[in-house]
Amino acid sequence: MAHAARRATVVEGPRLVALAALIAAAQVALTAAAADPLRALVRLTAQTSLAWFVPTFVASALVALAPGPTAKWLLRNRRYLGLGMAVSHGAHLGGIVALAARDGHGFWATVASSSVIGGSLGYALIAAMVVTSTDGARRRLGPRAWRALHLTGMWALWLIFVGSYAGRVGRAPFAAVAIAALVGGLGLRLAVTVRRRAARAQRA
Repeated sequence: MAHAARRATVVEGPRLVALAALIAAAQVALTAAAADPLRALVRLTAQTSLAWFVPTFVASALVALAPGPTAKWLLRNRRYLGLGMAVSHGAHLGGIVALAARDGHGFWATVASSSVIGGSLGYALIAAMVVTSTDGARRRLGPRAWRALHLTGMWALWLIFVGSYAGRVGRAPFAAVAIAALVGGLGLRLAVTVRRRAARAQRA
């Protein structure tokens, strides 16, 4: 019974999405006292979005390589971790829009066209993955199309995060942490691919 009680107190499922919303609201409140609240909010929510994204990205690989309780929890809640990332990145977008409205031409003069294109693609994919995150949507879309969409979305977001932080390594302390986490996640997924290919080769 004690074990069941501990399991009942674990935050998982839709509660993770609610947690993401609470964190985003807290970030708005915390950054309100910063010298530049909007820029602080954009920076902080980008970091939180990465923190939601990486466990989503590595969940299946961790289960394949080391199927312990933590890995199984991540895989079981991968959908909700992804939705948490969407909530966080929604707050990130809100900060960007508010910053653009406040600074006008000065804001757009500092943003590269590649960032606009990449960011727009990222948000389009996030929206598509959120809309198709339910079991019903997955059935209607079909398993092959659903997998193609979500696989494309995950890798595109990985590339966008890498592109966002790679140029800041050495200038922003968090950038090195972000790149290490993203490259580590890539390593885990590649390790699974290598293992599966080796297994197929042995069976052939």
